[in-house]
Formats: sequence, C-alpha cells, structure tokens
Amino acid sequence: MNRWVAPIGASRTGAAHRRAGRPCQDAVLCRELRGLEGQPVMVMAVADGHGGRRYRRSEVGSRLACETALAAVQGALAARPLDTGEEGWRRWLERELPEAIQRDWLEAVAAHWQSDPGEGGFEALLYGSTLGLVVMTPRWWGHTGLGDWDLVRVEADGQARLLEEENEPTALGEATCSLCQPRAASLFARRAGLHPIDGGAGEFALVLCTDGIRKSCATDGDFLTLAAWLARGDGEADPEAAGTLPAALDRISREGSGDDVTVAVGRVWSPGGGPPPPPPQPPPPVAPAPLATPEPPATEPAQAPTPRRGRPAIGRAVAIGLALAGAGGSWLAWHWPRSPTALPAVPSSPALRPAGRHSPGAAPPPRAVRRPAPGPAGSRPAEGRGRRRSPRRPDCRRSPGGRSPRRDTPGRPTCCRQTPPPPAGTGCLPRPAGGPRPAMGRHPGRPYPLNPMALRLLLDCADPLEWERWLPSGLFQGVTTNPTLLRRAGQPCRLDHLAQLSARAAALDCREIHLQTWGGDGSQQLANGRALAALDPQRVFVKVPITRQGAVVARDLIAEGVPVTFTACYEVAQVLVAAALGADGIAAYLGRISDLGRDGHGELIAMQRALEGVGSSTRLLVASLRQPQDLARLAAAGLAHHTISPAIAAGLFGSPETAAAAEGFERDAAGT
Repeated sequence: MNRWVAPIGASRTGAAHRRAGRPCQDAVLCRELRGLEGQPVMVMAVADGHGGRRYRRSEVGSRLACETALAAVQGALAARPLDTGEEGWRRWLERELPEAIQRDWLEAVAAHWQSDPGEGGFEALLYGSTLGLVVMTPRWWGHTGLGDWDLVRVEADGQARLLEEENEPTALGEATCSLCQPRAASLFARRAGLHPIDGGAGEFALVLCTDGIRKSCATDGDFLTLAAWLARGDGEADPEAAGTLPAALDRISREGSGDDVTVAVGRVWSPGGGPPPPPPQPPPPVAPAPLATPEPPATEPAQAPTPRRGRPAIGRAVAIGLALAGAGGSWLAWHWPRSPTALPAVPSSPALRPAGRHSPGAAPPPRAVRRPAPGPAGSRPAEGRGRRRSPRRPDCRRSPGGRSPRRDTPGRPTCCRQTPPPPAGTGCLPRPAGGPRPAMGRHPGRPYPLNPMALRLLLDCADPLEWERWLPSGLFQGVTTNPTLLRRAGQPCRLDHLAQLSARAAALDCREIHLQTWGGDGSQQLANGRALAALDPQRVFVKVPITRQGAVVARDLIAEGVPVTFTACYEVAQVLVAAALGADGIAAYLGRISDLGRDGHGELIAMQRALEGVGSSTRLLVASLRQPQDLARLAAAGLAHHTISPAIAAGLFGSPETAAAAEGFERDAAGT
C-alpha cells in the first residue's frame, strides 16, 4: 500500500513586508496524526491573513486557522474509523469539518481578543484569514478550504498539474473568501475533494501553497514548474530539508511578488514493504545562478555552495526550472530521487538565449518571474503572454480586486479546474497584492458575490426614488454618485446624509455604493474618504478625482485597504496612473470626451487596451453614456463595466417592436 512521507512546510515574510516592517500574515502547519486504528494520517494546512489596517490581527488569525484546522481533523480521526467509507469522509470534508473549523476559529479569535483587547470593539474581521487544508490517509487523500490557495500534484516524472485554485465570482481584480465571513463554512464545499489511492499507483507529491508563490510567476506554466521544483527539492524528507526551503521562499518573494510566501509539501511513495528510498548523493558543486541577472564570465572564479544531501544549489535549480518554464512549457527535467542522479542539463530550445558569459554548465538567466497585477477580471495569464490575457475575466479568484468561471484561453493549462459560482448570499473578498506594486487592499466582509456575468452595470444616480425603481430589477450591481448628482437630486453632500443614503441602498440589496470624497485640500479629502469608507465597509467605494492631489489621497486610502475609484478621466494616460496606484476602478467620461470633438469610443477602447497591456486589475468604468447604442458598441469591444443613468436604463427597454410583440402575446393568451 502507498505510504505518505511526513509533510514539510515553511512560511516566510515577503520582501515587501520586510521593507515596510510588517509581520508575516501567512501560516503553515504540517503534522503526522493517528487514526482511530493507529494508522498514520498526514495533515498540512496553509493560511493567508488579509493584512491592512482593518485586519490588523490577521497574522494571528492565520496562525489560529491552521491550529484549529488540525485540531478539528484530530478530533474527527479520534471518533471515526478511516474505513467507514469514502462517501462519509467526502461529506466530512465538505460540511462537517468546515463547520467545526469555523466554529472553533471564531471561538479562538474571540478568546485572543479577550486576552489582549485592542482599540474599539471585537470583530472577527480583524483576524480575517484564508485556509487551505490537505488530509492524507493510507487509502485516500482529500482537500478543503476557502480562499486563494493553490494545490498542485507533481508526478514522479516531474509533470505537474493544478488540482485546486480559487475561482471566485468578482470582477474587482484579485479576490478571496475569508473565515471571518458569516457563512464561511458553506464556502468550503466548492474547494473540497476526496481522491482514493490505488495500491498500485506510482509516486507523486502534493504542493500546497498560498498565493504569494503563484503571484511570483509570470505564467501558470512557470508556477507549475516552480511547484515541481519545490516538490523535488524537499521530497526527500530528511531533517535538513527545512533549512533549505525558507531560503528558497525568501528568494522567490524577493525576486517575485514581494508577498508573504508559504508552501507545504507531502509525498506518497510505493515502498513495497521496504524502507524509503535513500537520498541521492550530492552532485558536484556548481556556482549559483541569479534569477534575473547574468553570472560572471566563465573565466572568473565562482564560489560553490556547500551541497546539502544531494540537493542542488537553490539558485541553480530555480534558474534552470524557470528557464524551462520561460521556454513555454511546464515540463521539468527531474527524476524522482530513488538513486544518485545528477540534475539534467537544460534542453536546447530556440526560446532560450545562449549561455554567453555564463560559467560552464550554468543555465542562461530566465526571464523575470515577477507577476504583474491581475487582469481587469483577475484572470491568470495565457502562457507566453506574461500576466495578461486579452479577454477580461468574468470571475476570478483568484481573487482583493476578488479575486463567474474564468474564460479558457489558448495556452492556459487545461488542468485549471473550473468551479461553479458560490450560492447566493455568500461573498468573496477583494484581496490585496503583496508585491512591490501598491497593494490594492483586501475588503473582507462584503456579503454578496458579484454578478457572475462579465457585464457589470452601475446606476449613475443619487435619487433614492430611482434606486427603488431600478435596483430590485437585478440589472444593476450598485449605484454611483458624486456631488453634482447629489445636488441635482436635492440631496445634501454631508456625511450624516450620505450615511442615510448608504443605508437605503444597502436595504435595496445594493452591492456597490460609490461615494465621492470632497474637501478644500488633500487632508480634508483623505479624512472625508475615510469617513465615507467607514459608513459601510462592505459596500462603499470611495471616488476620488484623478488629479495630482487626488492621486496622493487615493494612495493613502488604498494602502489602508479602502477600495478606490478614480473619476473624471479624460485621457488615456490617466488610466495608467490608476493602474500604477492599484485603484479598483477609474470612471472615464465617454459623452464629455465626444463633446470635445474627439473620438470618445476610440479613446475608451484605447484606455481598456492600455490597462490590459500592463496587466492591471483596475476596472475601466464607462460613464457619461448618451444613448443605449453607446453601451452596445463598447460592450462589443470588450468594455464590460458601465455606469448608466435611469434614462439610458429605460432606453434598454424602449423598443416599440418589442412592446407590440408583447401586447400581441397577451391578446393571444386571452383568446381575443
């Protein structure tokens, strides 16, 4: 029967977090437990706290997530035999275990707050975290969790395939679900699965990681290659393995996303009753190759690292692995360590540059592994195109700008499994990027999933009566206002009144409420922006004019995790400012641009292409539409986010031919 090697894992503070003096919000736990009959059961858990001012104890929340998950697994193992049937264990992974984990986690974070109370009242939101969990038994293995973790299976020949990724229904960029949500336990089932182990199955490894690993790779192929290298590098289960994994993770974060990085690796092997295979002998010392910079000329002496029980130097292994991925494949030339073997040479390929000044035997420098921001819909990139795919995804994560099923594109690994959208009433949480680019900020606690369709409409109006007329139709995701619209609707632009309007919009099931800040200087605008965000942190997006002063205000709000929408955009270059700052959206004035004698449609299409070109998750919101045909024309060009007035909304239903046909149906139904 197949046997599991004790899993191994590590979690490291991201390079960007170290520079900012922030703690690591990731956590990992790997344990060997025992079933009721004494069989060994391996468990590995990873968690990723949201970070940001609102979730200031998320590093504690992620640690408690791993601890409560392992305690819940241990409790179930002590009460239920492993041979009670796979279907029962499958239901356990989908329902019973998640309910126990969330219940125990909520109790744990509440107890932590009681022992160390902070400012304000207790909210589970303060401890928000994701969770990925893998349970490995002699006869089956299973996974469950919620949030933006990834799970990769690596075969003995180095082939890697993505088994689990987050596909969350949002169009706000990256997004994730959280244990702090009221119905978090119901979200686990979509990420749960049980896999029987055939007694004659070959060896394989499971790589469970938080999103910092995947964000550090330019394409999904790169990520699979890196996962395969991590599986091989720590698949030998020797006591020194934990010493090399943190160093590898440090380098991945430093030269990749800058986010916290966490990985856990479990391996199954077929011993046939014998002991585990011996580790391979150390290969000859080889100078490490940097990830993104060339090595010294071959004539210069190079320091060789001290080999560790046959494990190749991290620099060389990562460089070779990522160079292979850069050639356009997820294939990794390695053989499962059963006997002493040397690392295979890099195969020749037209896509790989000549070694040039590299020392003999070293791999050419791979392309940079930094992954740009997620696409406008948070999609993963097509291979060979860096981070962006041309179509805007209708749904993520996968992902905090969180994040409907992703569209398949040529080059995307077919192993990326699609998952159905969550049930109504569940939510996904916009989650921040952790790299050198400005963090977009997570927004956990938003109670609604966003519409799984790619097209998203906001009602551009400040009149509550129009809200009551249109929002119940389900056509709109939310409302957007500004001081001018408030004045036209006879609504005062005051915080107390905006609080009342926000409450009315929320009562109408409004998912997004875009409120514009104001003030005579930047400090006033920032203070008002914070106050607006506090009115309803689950729904409010703060609008900021895209001026130089507005950019400074938006930068501070985004750093605090507040979702920001820039407004009053007239130029293509302005969308790049929004992209650079990591804004959730930018509203461009179609009608007003056309009023200036310019090609409004062409310029908005150019804005969209600019965002796609830099791989930005910022949404382009088309505003100032003058007729329904504007919506149709831009939607056909791929612009999916529009703010429209009630008059334009009525125009969508203004076809006289349709009205006549409907009347005819009624007459025929009545027999007249």
